[in-house]
Amino acid sequence: MGIVKRIIKGGQCIVVQRGFVAPLLIGARLHEHESPRGPVSKCGIALLRSFRARHGFTAPRAHLKDVGALLSHFIIVCIPIVLLLLASGAVFAANASSGGTESVFALGAGSRALGMGGAFTAVSDDATALYWNPAGLSDVTQTGLTGFHSTLFEGSSYDFFSVCQPTVRFGGFGFAFLRVGTDGIQAYDDRSASLGDISFSQTQMLFSYGRCLPFKSPFDVRLGTSIKVVSQRMGDSGTDGVGLDFGLLYPVPYLKGLALGASFRDMPGAQLKLVDKVERTPGSMRFGASYRTSFREAQDAALFGLDVSLPERYPAGVSLGGEYVVSQTVALRAGLKEGKLTAGAGVRWRNYSFDYSLSNAELGNLHQFSVSASFGDPVHVKMQREKLEREDDVARMLVEEKTNRKEVHIRMAKEAFSQGNYSSAVEEWKMVLEYDPENAEAKAGIADSREALARKTDEEAAIVERQAKARWLMELAAEHVKNGELGAAALRLRQAAQLDSANVDVLAGLRQVDSLTTVEVASRAAQARHLATSGKHLEASLAWNKVLLLDPDNADARRGLEAASSALEGVGQSLSEANLRIEALTHYSRAVKAYEREDYREAKARIQDMLKILPSDQDGRRLAEMIDERLSPRVRKVEENIRKLYVEGMNHFNSGDYEKAIESWKKILALDPQNEIVAKNIEKAKARLSSGEGRAD
Repeated sequence: MGIVKRIIKGGQCIVVQRGFVAPLLIGARLHEHESPRGPVSKCGIALLRSFRARHGFTAPRAHLKDVGALLSHFIIVCIPIVLLLLASGAVFAANASSGGTESVFALGAGSRALGMGGAFTAVSDDATALYWNPAGLSDVTQTGLTGFHSTLFEGSSYDFFSVCQPTVRFGGFGFAFLRVGTDGIQAYDDRSASLGDISFSQTQMLFSYGRCLPFKSPFDVRLGTSIKVVSQRMGDSGTDGVGLDFGLLYPVPYLKGLALGASFRDMPGAQLKLVDKVERTPGSMRFGASYRTSFREAQDAALFGLDVSLPERYPAGVSLGGEYVVSQTVALRAGLKEGKLTAGAGVRWRNYSFDYSLSNAELGNLHQFSVSASFGDPVHVKMQREKLEREDDVARMLVEEKTNRKEVHIRMAKEAFSQGNYSSAVEEWKMVLEYDPENAEAKAGIADSREALARKTDEEAAIVERQAKARWLMELAAEHVKNGELGAAALRLRQAAQLDSANVDVLAGLRQVDSLTTVEVASRAAQARHLATSGKHLEASLAWNKVLLLDPDNADARRGLEAASSALEGVGQSLSEANLRIEALTHYSRAVKAYEREDYREAKARIQDMLKILPSDQDGRRLAEMIDERLSPRVRKVEENIRKLYVEGMNHFNSGDYEKAIESWKKILALDPQNEIVAKNIEKAKARLSSGEGRAD
């Protein structure tokens, strides 16, 4: 068993042991240990000889082999294991002889954070967040770069470089590279033969991500993680491993400026195997709080931080520090790290920051420098830009949608107009004006559609009026047929057919009257022949004229009339009386023709002339009554009322007031119960009401 007593009294030593290599950078001491003798590590002997050469320490060669074996089997410096339970405030310490050491990268990163004593877990608002707390990446506002360098003791160096990229919706991403190393280490073999100089280095690459909770929560918590790729090199030997870091950051909403943070490093830690023994990078936990405030209208700012660290193989430690920024340009920092004073300062110029920190270590002061830069627009500017772009996109989509809908309504308006549905055309053109109030085509379309609708309404009103007249004429024709006045009935039905040519009842009535007329013509022709045979040629002439009134193209009547006229001349009867009767028939014929063309005043004048000659003629009296009836103000008033009510109903219908339209049209049916157009319009209005259309009263 070889015994190694305290061989270093405060200097730096780089120790090689089987499976794990770590520089004792900040005043670690080697305590008394006992170790079984084993194979001598070449690197361990090399490091001890290098130390002896630098510090003038001498030892027997045999003891060098014992020390190399000792260092190859044990971790440096066994210290108490402390677990700080924040919930209870209790600290538990393990046996001091079972200790170890923190990760070689426990120094930290960034002069700003180190100037504050490393109390940065709840701050983590720059590119060093990858090291301190990856959850802070969610609060980084610009693309950031940070480079950090610290010269350690005996030519060792510590370097850190990181870059982070925030996004608007997906949190922040980052990459960092850390390196600790030293050169000029003299290596010897197991026979103490020099192998030349070798170097030692350990590196980490961090791939980090941080963001707010991706779901709604009453707590605005940020989460982050880092994947660590760890490499360790000693001369020609090397090993690699992968570890994980996790972080949490919580800005307290009800205490403005206060934030809480936690980071869990190397959980799990990287598994490293340099020779034949696997060593795990020890883990650690850090819990922190920070508070920010500002002065002089945010020109000056103050920041305070407090951290509690719980390393797996090292005593718990407390760090606290503060920063004061003057005029957003000059920063002054101070802190305490595990009881040792730290200080720092920084200058910001445009998007660049230059920072310096001073740490008080057991082996002396450490001077650390870092340079940082930020690029691009801040996230809130990007968010505002994206918001404006989204608003522009939405506005453009709305314009496109309005344009598309406008074109659809224009097409539908034109189709409705071409199909004669002018009220629908007006509604479609109004929809076009909803999307484009100044659309000239829509305004012209509304005017044209309303004009066409007015014409159509007048035409429909005229049709309704003609149909009402036709039905009234059919009623008169029915009375004439009942009274045996077939000529008058035929006249009424022909008038009705002119007004409503599609009315099947009128056509059926005409066929009936024609059939009855044929019978009547045959009867009157037989009567005329009998009168002629009886020598009553004047009466026969009048009879044949009445036959011609019933059937103007009757050839027998014309021949009979000629024969009667010749007979009258032959027998020498009074021509004056015959001429009077012929004149009366002429007036009757003219009255009938005037009545057919609805010239009732002319018809009245002609029938009066006829009745002056033959006042007792039944056909003349019946025609006179018919003419008086047509000239009656009551008839004209009924027709005018029907037209007025129809137009009134159409106006209500087109404005969507279907109940009033139905009310107006029902008044027409009271005057003209058989009016099919009005009945159909009422059904259409009722259908609109049942579908929920129409405006409220």
